Amino acid sequence: MALRSAEQVDDLTQFLSTLSGTLLFALKMNLAQLYNSTNISEKFGLYNEIGAYAEATRIVQARRSEIDADYEQHRLTPSYRERVSHLSKGGISILELNKFNREVVEQVVWAESQRKHNASVEDYPSAMALSAAASILQRNVGGSRDAGRFEQSPYLLDRSTKVGYEDFLTLEDIRSEPGRPQQWTEADGSILTHKSNLDLIHDDDCMCRFLHFIAVDVELCGAEVCIENALGYGSLPTAFYLDMARQVSDELRHATIVSEILGLFGGKIGDYEYSNAVLKRSGECSTLPERIAVQQVIQEGNGIEASEKISELFVTFGYKEFATSFEYIKMDEVEHASIGNRWLRYLLDGNEEKYIELVQRMSETIRLFPGAKGWSHPMRRHAGFSEGFFQNFSSRSRNK
Repeated sequence: MALRSAEQVDDLTQFLSTLSGTLLFALKMNLAQLYNSTNISEKFGLYNEIGAYAEATRIVQARRSEIDADYEQHRLTPSYRERVSHLSKGGISILELNKFNREVVEQVVWAESQRKHNASVEDYPSAMALSAAASILQRNVGGSRDAGRFEQSPYLLDRSTKVGYEDFLTLEDIRSEPGRPQQWTEADGSILTHKSNLDLIHDDDCMCRFLHFIAVDVELCGAEVCIENALGYGSLPTAFYLDMARQVSDELRHATIVSEILGLFGGKIGDYEYSNAVLKRSGECSTLPERIAVQQVIQEGNGIEASEKISELFVTFGYKEFATSFEYIKMDEVEHASIGNRWLRYLLDGNEEKYIELVQRMSETIRLFPGAKGWSHPMRRHAGFSEGFFQNFSSRSRNK
């Protein structure tokens, strides 16, 4: 990379910081829309957008940090402030969101083009970062797929504007609980009826209820818990919000996969009542560390073994394609538990004793303990669970 003056470095840093700040804001807009929406197809369908925004933000911010690791302030021009008013409680339409998304992608594409005309973004690493971000967004963000090059729009990169970035989107901007179709009914108890694995294989209704529960009450609810984490807690490193967003995208992809399997057994999403089981457990938490302990450490951790056992069940009865899907889900559960372990230790200043005490206390609160489905030690170790963790909770579970 060519040497630049201090003024050029500041100009490029501001340019990339403006872009990453706006991408993060757009990401949160999509998270809020997903949470508010009562259209299940729309909810499931947003995983591409959310995953793309998370990755594009990571790429742009990583390049900015390479240039000046101490530069932490994002920039946001005033025109985007007005967008927040449309989110209040009722949300915005998917058409409005697509228009907003297209405008943001236009800005990234325009920013990419500036490397040819503006010396402050001409260096090769920045050009590659902007090109990668633009490509990801054009391929995955609704309303922008297969789009060509755009002229500069007035919304984003006005260098004369220096507006401090704030977390405008909070839990006050979304519903008090996630949207569900009006015709859906919430169950008083569990919708599951199977007593054994044989019931699942020999009774399609039992299997459909089981798969519906996984898609809606586990995967979709898991995504919505992460949205609450992302919108409910400010002043954390951007990496935290990107990790939450990546998990949202993963959970929605899982819900889509499971709903497709459900269809092959003759069912569809909405055929059964819902319980919001995973969401209700997080509702018993009052702090972010408690929420991470419950969702990522306990439930995602147990999801490793649960997915493994579902996969084994499908293999036993000859459904190898379905088994492969749950093996894929299992590897994502490992990553989600790893995210939980990383951020819970960060929030507890790396104190392992406090970490185990908190997980123990929250396990008792929600009446669900780590290892409830056994232990897959290699996968758990890969996710960052310590030997002390195994020793503390092994007495409450079956060894694997």
